[in-house]
Amino acid sequence: MRLFLHNHIMPEEIIKKKRVGKGKGATKMDIVLGVEQKKAKEVMMTSTCTILDGVPGTSKSTLSMNVALTLLFDTDISKIWLTRPPIELDQFSKNGALPGDDKEKNLVYMQPFLDAIVANYNIDGKKARIERAFADKEIEFCPMPFIRGKNLGTKNEKCVVLVDEGQSCSPSTMYAILTRLGEGSKMFITMDLNQADLKGASGGKRLMDIVGRVKGLEYVELTKNYRSKFVQSINEHWFEK
Repeated sequence: MRLFLHNHIMPEEIIKKKRVGKGKGATKMDIVLGVEQKKAKEVMMTSTCTILDGVPGTSKSTLSMNVALTLLFDTDISKIWLTRPPIELDQFSKNGALPGDDKEKNLVYMQPFLDAIVANYNIDGKKARIERAFADKEIEFCPMPFIRGKNLGTKNEKCVVLVDEGQSCSPSTMYAILTRLGEGSKMFITMDLNQADLKGASGGKRLMDIVGRVKGLEYVELTKNYRSKFVQSINEHWFEK
């Protein structure tokens, strides 16, 4: 299944975007990380599970994908698992099920991950490497309801698990995900507690409560906005009273 090059996912204007940076090599990404992101990456490379917390526009998903692809291309891991809660914005939650078969429905939830791949590793003929990663199941999406019972990584086949929108996981779902992680593997959880679309307790909040008590669990707050000055201003004033 050629997800990455599907026209719906990757239009020509994205393919033709100019590359940022110089040099060659499998691990050379198409973005230059800022100082804050580089410090966060150092934490992510050494911890077992990293929480990336930040308001919209702080490139949480892009950074987590950057580190995951780096580890994959450096052969430190053999697989990237992608998952996120199947929860829509609250006001649209009663609109009914998404149309299409299972693959088409999952594609909606995969799109943010694919956008993050495009941001990191897309230019100058690199698409073939990503296509191969999907074809060989080096990168695979797992719908969150099917996480329970899976082994996410083993001693011989280490992986990175990317959990997006962690604030919208229930405590039981977050617990189920965390307890799937195999020895030597890593997990990156992106979240913004201000955007929880789940009614009731948040698994993301529960995870934040145990930071400092679990060895290998690290918390990083991202503050620099990469989207626009408008978004930066919204973030600064939205929660004012």
